[in-house]
Amino acid sequence: MAERHPQTHLWPALQRRFGDQNSIGQAPERLLRGLCISPLDGQEESSVWTLGFRENGATMRTASLARDFSALSAMIDPKGPCYLAVFVGDVPERPASAGPNANWLLISYVPSTCTSFEARKMADNRAGLKAGLGAEFFTDGGLWCVHTDQISLSNYMRSLDASSAGAGAPGSPGSSPQQMSLYATGSTPAADRSSAAAQQELAAAKIQGIARKNSQTKRYPGADDGGATPGLGLSEARDPLADATEAIWEERIKGVRHAYFDSCSRLVSSLEELEQTLCGLTGDHYRQDAPVLRARAHLAKNLELMR
Repeated sequence: MAERHPQTHLWPALQRRFGDQNSIGQAPERLLRGLCISPLDGQEESSVWTLGFRENGATMRTASLARDFSALSAMIDPKGPCYLAVFVGDVPERPASAGPNANWLLISYVPSTCTSFEARKMADNRAGLKAGLGAEFFTDGGLWCVHTDQISLSNYMRSLDASSAGAGAPGSPGSSPQQMSLYATGSTPAADRSSAAAQQELAAAKIQGIARKNSQTKRYPGADDGGATPGLGLSEARDPLADATEAIWEERIKGVRHAYFDSCSRLVSSLEELEQTLCGLTGDHYRQDAPVLRARAHLAKNLELMR
């Protein structure tokens, strides 16, 4: 077996690397913000990735959460699905249901170019990845992202807000599109979390299939090719994504808003550095709360309003 799949040693290596991140004696300069993870080669046709996973990249942890999330977004291949194990233990707004060691968030990134079968595989193997790395280290929920722009600190904070607000169960007719594609199961009762997670993952897979086909049909992805999930009805009354086209557009609008917010934040940081340089040249005293450049004052005001 080792000869047929020489990469299987990468799975234990990933487990050891992740375990080291949770050890008390880990040096601060070796702490990671996130790991990009994908299944080992040779499992393309398998529904369950029993061979394990490998690391595709990593980003170091810094004092700036926003920049770290931007680095995570830039690290992945926009056309390839993957998982991101992200350290969120230093985020002040922790989920109420998070355990003492639950400092990691699992992000499932599945671009709209993926098939519904690929999206289902990503959903089905999340639990196996968590179990292999240590389920106690992960928060109850996670994020399901369809665009790299959604891998941002602001998006994660919005998912926490939705969870703490106690909105309707994901996948239900009263759920928001954000709950269906960016989900956190900490807002559901403990007895219902497993079923709620399954509904969320199925809803996310449906959004992927609908976006890929670019269709306005109200049937589930896979209904045309016989790949529909058994037990799911096709009637509009029972479809939690009855207005699929509207849901997709709302997700796209949110992605644009999030991208604009993150871009403005990065621009404000650059303008702050420019002001510091100018003050150093002129001998003036730099004050962060008193912008010298009108552009920074304008952007800072817009960001305050968007928050």
